[in-house]
Amino acid sequence: MRIVRSIVVGGVTGIMVGSTITLCLIALGNSMPTLTQSYIIENFIMYALIGILTSIFNIESLPYAVMIGIHMLGTLAIVLGSSLIFGWGWLSPNHGMMFLVIFISIYVCVWIGVYINSRITSNRINQRLKERNKNN
Repeated sequence: MRIVRSIVVGGVTGIMVGSTITLCLIALGNSMPTLTQSYIIENFIMYALIGILTSIFNIESLPYAVMIGIHMLGTLAIVLGSSLIFGWGWLSPNHGMMFLVIFISIYVCVWIGVYINSRITSNRINQRLKERNKNN
C-alpha cells in the first residue's frame, strides 16, 4: 500500500509542478501549441511520470549528486520519449540545441524552487521545535 501511495502522490505532485511550469511559460509569452484536450492529457501523463521518478530521492543509500544525475537523465528520457510518442516534434535537427538549453533552464529553475521550498519548510519546522522546547 505504501508503494501505491508513493506512486499516486508522486504522480499528482508531478502534474501540479508540470502544470505550473506550463502556465508560467504561457504567461511569459512562450509560444505553446494549441491546448487541446489530448495535448493536456499527454502532458499530464508526462508530468506524472516525472513526479513518480522523483521518488528516487527517497533512496537514502544513494549520494544526492547521483540522485540528481539519475533524475535529470530520467526526466530528459521521459520528455524526449513523450515527444516521440505523442508527435510533438521537439527533436527536429534544427531545434536540438535550443531544446537542451530550454530543458536545462527549466530543470534548474524547478530545482531552485524545490530548494527554496525545502528551506522554508525546514525553517518553519525548526522554529516550531524551538518554541515547543522553550515551552517545555
